[in-house]
Amino acid sequence: MNPVAQLTAWAHASSPTEFWLWTAGLASASAVLFWFAFRQLRRGRLVEDTPTSLLRSAAQGFVELRGMTGQFGQAPVLAPLTGMPCVWWRYRVEKRSRDLGRSNSYGWHTLAHGTSEELFLLNDGTGECIVDPTGADIVGAERVRWYGSTERPPHGSAPRARQGLLSLAFAGTGRYRYTEERIYNGDRIYGLGWYHTRDGSPGPGDMRRDLSELLRTWKRDRESLLERFDADGDGRIDAGEWEQARQAAVDELRRRRRKTLAAGPVDLFGKPPDGRPFLLSTRSQKQLSGIYRWTSAASLAGFLLAGAASVWLTGLRLAGG
Repeated sequence: MNPVAQLTAWAHASSPTEFWLWTAGLASASAVLFWFAFRQLRRGRLVEDTPTSLLRSAAQGFVELRGMTGQFGQAPVLAPLTGMPCVWWRYRVEKRSRDLGRSNSYGWHTLAHGTSEELFLLNDGTGECIVDPTGADIVGAERVRWYGSTERPPHGSAPRARQGLLSLAFAGTGRYRYTEERIYNGDRIYGLGWYHTRDGSPGPGDMRRDLSELLRTWKRDRESLLERFDADGDGRIDAGEWEQARQAAVDELRRRRRKTLAAGPVDLFGKPPDGRPFLLSTRSQKQLSGIYRWTSAASLAGFLLAGAASVWLTGLRLAGG
């Protein structure tokens, strides 16, 4: 029986609950794909239409920058799975296990993941600014994927680096799958985001926001948090210990403020406050625009296919009574 005949038979034979759940899922997927298609198209146009600024003359606000990455501060940033030095990383650890409620179906389930929020530098030859990658849509970072038998990969087990989507085809065996993306010191980088100069003095709400972000960062490293603040050794942070952690975070932020004020005004590049996209990519402007336009076209095709399928199945069901 061909696929069309199978779908026709299913549309007539399935229970009302099953049929309408699947049909509603197709309609929802169609709507999401429609939104995503125009989101990607808008980003592609922004990349094409926004002129590149030079740091020596860049206006405050939404700008496009191109340059080379550089390490910010003395301590190197190390990727969490491989320990390789870089300026930005993102990782994911997954385990192959049986899907809930499906005894014969296996899938990959995420055990741990994280994204670097460490600052790095962008230098375009006319000047230098500090990049805060928090909240960025990062495209084209070097990606490696490999497999193993333990939750944390053994040192030196990662394969040679593979670029972009090629790494997705890397074959391997093991119950655990590791994925790591990296941007290195000295990589060419393209950025579209918010450029502004700060004198280091906190603005309204800055201290509250920075405190919340710092505490979230500490929470991600539970072992270090317990080691520093679990005074009674019971394996958890109670209210009193959490207040100590909060005060330590306030003291840390005050030290950072004093250091920043001593250094003078700093130029920052980060996420726009007005909701416009924040993009960082090791690809060229032309390549990045092509990626956004291709994903827009593919999403639009998916929207048409999913929408047509939901309408067709609904027609079959209603015609069949």
